This record gives sequence, structure tokens and C-alpha cells, in this order.
Amino acid sequence: MTKKKTTRKKTTRKTTGKPTPAPKKQNFDIIELLSKNLTHESDQSKLELLINHSIREKIDYEKQQFQKAFTDFSANCPEIEKDQISEDGTYYHATLGHLTKTLKPSLAKHGLTFRWYQDQDDAGCLYVTCVLTHIDGHSESTTLKGYPDDSGGLNMSRAVAATNTLLERYTLLAVLGMAPMDDDTDGTAMTGHMSTQINEKRPTGRTISKDQVKKINSLIDEYDLNRFGFLTWMRSEFDVQKIEQIPAAEYQST
Repeated sequence: MTKKKTTRKKTTRKTTGKPTPAPKKQNFDIIELLSKNLTHESDQSKLELLINHSIREKIDYEKQQFQKAFTDFSANCPEIEKDQISEDGTYYHATLGHLTKTLKPSLAKHGLTFRWYQDQDDAGCLYVTCVLTHIDGHSESTTLKGYPDDSGGLNMSRAVAATNTLLERYTLLAVLGMAPMDDDTDGTAMTGHMSTQINEKRPTGRTISKDQVKKINSLIDEYDLNRFGFLTWMRSEFDVQKIEQIPAAEYQST
């Protein structure tokens, strides 16, 4: 006897209406919402006022963030050591490469970066602008100018490059509020309100005469002394940066 095979009829449940759509992400951009829905002339006027207000708020916010970042950077600003002796061997200064290498990491921690813009007018005067920018958008800048200095026998291209480097160095320090003026004689033509953050020590009391400075330089040349080594010793011995700053009481005539 065989069993009768039974089959079950599949039934489908009918649904009514359209599937429920996934919830849309709420749009919090009030300007976009209003611009899509406002059509009347009076509404458009209100929208314009709203946009202007939003722009002002954005600018104020960016300025506040810049000031906060700059204040934090200034409170923890790295100390800049002077890393190079001048060509005449009489003073130290901080090179542009040393400045950027020292400052960039500290600035980056606070969302700050810098860049330069260069220009030259018809008279040959160079203009260099250093722009300090915060990650949120606000920026501030300092501009200095100067003519190419070919007094050292440099051709014009090298004179322009040398002056450009000098201006880049001083605009960077100036926009950060830490540019020295007293000890860098190659920057005596620069002017402006600048505070000193460079690690430097100034002598007190009477210093040696010009004739004594010349004699020291002649002795260094005569005995072929290591000028860098002498100046390094001089800094540690007398707490000065230049030969001209050696205290008169410490000078011994030979």
C-alpha cells in the first residue's frame, strides 16, 4: 500500500503600502534648509542677514582659535640657540634652517604653520611676507623689505638670495614675536616692535676698545687659531656673544 504524497501550497502574505524608508540623517545646516524653503523676497532678505551673521561668527571663532593656539605656543616656545658664526667671525646668529627645524614641530602641535611670499618692485627692493596660519583658517602676517646687498662682492643673483634669506629669517621671528635685533649686525636695517626670545647674554660694564678687538682678531689670524673654538670658549668664559663684548677688566695685553 503506497502513501499518498501530499503537497502543501505555499502561501504568500500580502503587504499593503510601500516599505518604510530608512530614517534620513537630520540636516543641521540651517542655511541650507532655509535656502531650499524660502521663496518670498522678504524671506530672501532674512536669509541674507542670516548668512552674514554666520560668516561673522565663523571669522570670530577662527580668530579665537588662533589666539588660543598662539598663546599656548608662546607659553611653551622652544629656546633658539645661535648656531652659526658670522663671516667676519665676530658674532653668532641663528640660521634660517636652524629656526625652521626648531620651530616647526612646536608650532605643529598647536595647529600652526608658516609660509613666505616674495615680491620685488621696479626699483629692485625686495618684499618678504611671512604668514602664520592656524588650522581653522585665521592667519596673521609680517612684511619686511630690503635691497639686495652686493657689498661683499656677490653677483646680483646671490645678493638677492642672501637678502631674501635674511628677510625670511626676520619675518618669521617677527610674526612669532621673538626676533632679536641687538646681536645680529646683519639685521641692523630691520625695524619694528620685536621682543627677544633668543638665548643671548649681554655684557655689563666697560668692554674692550676697538683697537683691542683688532689685536685679538690679528692674533687669531697670525697663529692660525680655530676661530669657532675661540668664540665658543669666549661664550663660556665671559658670557658674551661677540669679541667686542669682552669685559675690559678681562683683557690682557700681549
